[in-house]
Order: sequence, then C-alpha cells, then structure tokens
Amino acid sequence: MLFILITALCWCVFYGYWLLKARNTKDNIYIQGIADIVIARIWLITVFALLYFPQLSKGWLGMRILPQTTVLGIAADVVCASGVALSVWARSILGSNWSGAVTIKKDHEIIMRGPYRLVRHPIYTGYLTATLGSALAVGEMRGAIALLMIFVGILRKLSIEERLLSNHFPDTYPAYRKHTKKLIPFVM
Repeated sequence: MLFILITALCWCVFYGYWLLKARNTKDNIYIQGIADIVIARIWLITVFALLYFPQLSKGWLGMRILPQTTVLGIAADVVCASGVALSVWARSILGSNWSGAVTIKKDHEIIMRGPYRLVRHPIYTGYLTATLGSALAVGEMRGAIALLMIFVGILRKLSIEERLLSNHFPDTYPAYRKHTKKLIPFVM
C-alpha cells in the first residue's frame, strides 16, 4: 500500500506543477473541440479511478497479475517518479507554448531542445511512464487496463496534434518528424 501511496504523491506533484504553470501560457488561436476535451478528461478520470480506488479490486479487475514485493514496489515508485520528472522537465522547456488541450498558440513555435531532441512528445512519454509505474505498484488487472487506456488516449491525442502541427508548420514539422521519434526514443 505504501508504494501505491508514493505513486499517488508523484501524481500530486505532477498536477500541482501543472496548475501552478497553467496561467503562464500564450493565447490560443486554435483549440480542439470541447467534446474532445470532455472525452479526454472523462477518460483520464477513469484511468485514475482504476489506479487509485481499491474498491474496484472486486472481481476480475482485482485479479493480481504481479507479486507484491518490496523490490517491485520500489521499482514502481522509481518508474513513476521518473515519468513525472520527464513530464515536468518537458513542460518547463515547452514554456508558454503548453496547453492541456490540442491547440495552436499565438506565436507558436516548435521546441526541439531538451527532451524534445529525443521525442516529439516527451510530456506524453513521461505520462505513460508514470502510469506504468502506478500500474506496477497496483499489480492488479485494473492497473493493466489503466495503462492500456492511457496508451490509447495518448495515441489518439497524438494523431490529432501531429496533424495540426504538420498543417500549421508545413516546412519545419515534417522535417522534425523525420529525425525525431514520436513517443519512445529509437522505437516509435
């Protein structure tokens, strides 16, 4: 239980930083539709409910798929904290270009430094990594489902974002796409 609590604290740091920095962004000139934003938020709430509401451990959702060991718990916490650290680093580099929704900002620019040298969407990479750590800490089927859901949600959002950035930056973004992986360095 301690290891799950530590992952929850990592997420509190993540969202605390996000809330703190959310006010310091450029104005939007385009933002995705409200329906997409609402669906993404509901999807995310469902993921966190699966991870952090042990009441969902009944039936097949609570089927243990990983052993409860100290080594796995520590590894889970390290993976989660690493993912949060990557997302926070990427968010700090992105600066005022950041948005929680798919947007184009006034004077939007493509960032290619820091973690953006390794992948085009390091915030999502960190988010996926932190969710993996949380799922490992939970060790039940509900954690695996949460991880799958976050992966699917990220891929959906990525496809929308990639299309928008390619259209808005027809000269620079396709070149960036050619030499930088989307989500996982050297893989994808």
